[in-house]
This record gives sequence, C-alpha cells and structure tokens, in this order.
Amino acid sequence: MAPAKTRKNDNPYLSILTKTLAEQGVTVKGLPIVPAWPKASALHVHWLEFPQWGRLASRVPFWATWRMNRVIALARRNKTLGRPVLWTVHNLRPHDFKNEAHKAIYDTMCREFLPLVTDVICMSETVRDAARCAFPELRNARFHIIRHPHYKDHFARLTPRTPPELEATNLTRGPTLGTFGMLRAYKAIPDTIRAMKGLSRPFTFVIAGSGAMAEISAIQDAIGDDARFVFIPRRVSDEEILGMTQACDLIVFGFKSILNSGSVLAALSMNRPVLAPNLGAMHDLQIDLGTDWVNLYEGELTTEVIENVLRDLPPKTPLDLSPYDPSRISSQHAVLMQRGGDPT
Repeated sequence: MAPAKTRKNDNPYLSILTKTLAEQGVTVKGLPIVPAWPKASALHVHWLEFPQWGRLASRVPFWATWRMNRVIALARRNKTLGRPVLWTVHNLRPHDFKNEAHKAIYDTMCREFLPLVTDVICMSETVRDAARCAFPELRNARFHIIRHPHYKDHFARLTPRTPPELEATNLTRGPTLGTFGMLRAYKAIPDTIRAMKGLSRPFTFVIAGSGAMAEISAIQDAIGDDARFVFIPRRVSDEEILGMTQACDLIVFGFKSILNSGSVLAALSMNRPVLAPNLGAMHDLQIDLGTDWVNLYEGELTTEVIENVLRDLPPKTPLDLSPYDPSRISSQHAVLMQRGGDPT
C-alpha cells in the first residue's frame, strides 16, 4: 500500500485501515525499494501526490520522481500479472504544489499510473461521479463505493487533554465553536472569523493548528483584539484535539474546495455536529447521518448561516456511525485486494 503510513498525529486513516485489514487476513506492506514484488496480490495507492511527501522528497524532486517510478513499475507488473491495481480517490488534485517540479511529477503520475488502475475506490457517490468526469484515464476501471472509516475507536483510546493556552479561557459564556488541524488557505479561516464577528450572541471560537506564517498572520489579522477568539498556532496532539472538540458545541469548516474530509468525520466521531459547505462528499455524509449532525450551507459562509445552526444544535449524545464501521469497510477492501470483483 502506498503510502502505508503517515506521520504521528497526522490523519489516522491509514493506521485504522492497516489494522483492520490485518484482522481480515491482509498483510499491508509499504513501497518496496526494488520494483519486483512477486508476493503482492494487489497494489493499493491512496494520494497520488504521496511520492512528494517526506522531508527528503519534498526538497529533492529527484527522490520524489524515483518513488513515483517505483509505483508505476509495480502497477505495470501487477497489471501484466492480472493482479488488482487499486486507487482510493481522496482528492481530485492537491490543494497546492510546493513548486513546478512537484506539479510536473504529479501530472506524470496521473498520466502514467491512472490508465493502469483496475479498481477505483470512492468514498461516496458524489466522489465517484466527480472522479469519472475528472479522469478519462479511468474509463476501463471498475468503480466501487466504500465509505471512509470513522475514528471512534481511535479517539476512545485517548485521554482528552486541554491545551494550556485554553485552560484560562472562560468557555461558559455562550456556545463554543472550533476548527482544528493544518492551517491551509483553502480552509478560509480568516473568512470564517469575519462571519463569526457578526454574531450578536456571546460565543468562543477556538482555532488550533500549525501552518505557514502567511496563513497564521492572516488569521491573527482577522481576529485583531477580539477576545471571543482563541488562537493556538502550533501543532496540536490528538489528545488535545479530543479535549478541545469535547469542549465545543459545533465544529466549523469554511472550505473553499473539498472532496472528502477526514477532519469532518473526525469531529463527528467525537460526537460533535459540524457545519460545512455543500461540496464533494459532504452531501452524501448528510444523507447518511442526518441534517442535525451535518449542517451544510451553499455559497459563502455567513453570519446568518452560523446563527441559524446555533439555534438548533443536537444534544451531546453518541452518534450512530455504523455505515462507517472500520471492520465492515476493511472487509470490502479485502475483497478487492484478494481477488478483485464487487465488494458489496
């Protein structure tokens, strides 16, 4: 599987999938050094931009190119041997590229790898339709709908912790809202802050995560000296994310573009309702889980949208996420990896 893992405190999706696949009898290995991999019954690629991940690959395009060529070589070998070549559609394109060399590597990956894919895993019907439209290279591949696994078990093993920056904050004056994770331009956090400032009721909005200095500065400028906002501009642990999320009444996402979002599903896994734009798989998530838990808006996020959601929040009770059960989802993956065909 490529990649087979991510860094500590990153999206735990891969570790959840690897663990539950092992329970199905599937052994997951990472990208090998040499192209030959005769014992592999399947090749499963997730993010097409993953060859550029890591300290070395992000700085040295030659290393990223080498990793990309290993994936393509393995895909060609599997395709020749009649073994499955799977791709999970996490996004249609990265939100940004570090430089033109990395953009060229990604474009080559799309051009050379995608025609070799035998099975495409989409996390919703909307994602399937978008992928078919965006990638004509997949015209001969089989498409499958397999949901994103929830994170309930992952967070249940953790002990929630309140960041020291938040300990002295009074969170009892009105609702508490939050957004946590990497600070990226496409999340439009400064725009969310400006919409929040129009609320007439008392509230606290907690923002936490690491990011580029330009994004941190934009968020700080949007906040100004407004004491209703708490900004923690650093990498936060999963234990801190759990503690902050449990303190919130609503988790807010102001994405300008999105296909799938592990962050949205993570918030729901911690039994907190979300507010997000009606983009990508968010519509399918709302159909599965209901409008009380998945609040969607059209166009720009406005003060009125936020106010309307705050008037009718669901009680802090467990959310039924059985359609996103990791064991069920891994068994669907296992069917594709072991023999191909329809996992449903």
